[in-house]
Amino acid sequence: MSKYIRENSHLLNKIRDSIFKGLSFIEKSQLPSGEFPTYVSANANMKSCHYIKTIAMTVLVADCLKHVRDYSQAKQMIEKSIQFLLNQKENEMVWRFFGKNSNIIPDLDDICYTLAFLKENKVDLDYGKFGNELLRYRNAEGLFYTWFPKKGKNNNVDWVTNTNILYFFYCIDKRITEVENYLKQIITEGKFAKGSLYYHSPYSFIYFFTRLYSDKNAETFSSVIPVLIDFLLMNERENIVKNEIEDILAEIGLINSGFEGLLLDKAIEKILDFQNKDGGWAMGSIFRHRTVNRYYGSRELSTAFAIKCLAKYQRRYSSV
Repeated sequence: MSKYIRENSHLLNKIRDSIFKGLSFIEKSQLPSGEFPTYVSANANMKSCHYIKTIAMTVLVADCLKHVRDYSQAKQMIEKSIQFLLNQKENEMVWRFFGKNSNIIPDLDDICYTLAFLKENKVDLDYGKFGNELLRYRNAEGLFYTWFPKKGKNNNVDWVTNTNILYFFYCIDKRITEVENYLKQIITEGKFAKGSLYYHSPYSFIYFFTRLYSDKNAETFSSVIPVLIDFLLMNERENIVKNEIEDILAEIGLINSGFEGLLLDKAIEKILDFQNKDGGWAMGSIFRHRTVNRYYGSRELSTAFAIKCLAKYQRRYSSV
């Protein structure tokens, strides 16, 4: 238990109140279908944005809510999200970014987001069968392509997408050594720091990678976790400019990585200060279109990330 928490135990009460208000904000935003809205903008700061339907936003928000499932609001929202996702399923286990029958090639990122979420929520599907199918969509190095079932020179490999695919395989107790080694290389060589093809911020990768490391006890990555911690601490010390969602993702990354210290304690207070009067946090972009200026995010997602961050921090000191 940190000295800071011992001397500021009221912080945990503030966190409980903040989580409740955040959940109320998200609950009001969930559509009758169970979807959480997505917004798209020509700018990474999400100015002048408009609504668009996607699969990804609902999965990402609902996945965060598992960390506060003991709140009745969260449990109900997760159940509604599951029904939305099942209604958007095509064929056996295919989801498209813009939803069922939309004019876009399915991608393995959204498919594996969704499969992992449904598996963790005990939805009865033949995950092993689809996992075997996915193994066919890899390049010569054993890394997963982005687009499904499209292959060839017009396909590509993204390290955040491969992280999320690997998360699904961990859900079905299967390791993909080639992907594990690839992700270690991306970290040790510092490639993650400039963003990936579809995830422009390094904090997005750090979020998804440390989620895999923490939630799935992926000890094979223990050797590279200090690299990410050093990157996060360096950016804090040098006051590297981040928007609110990046600040939140950075703190989740530190918590997932097992970091403890005054810097994290102070950062949690900053996240609490970011919360708006309506209970939500400001919108920020989480991923982008590869070839045009199109960024995606929502206040609901920013709020879900903040709730997850606060809940994980709170659980660390639940004995206070």
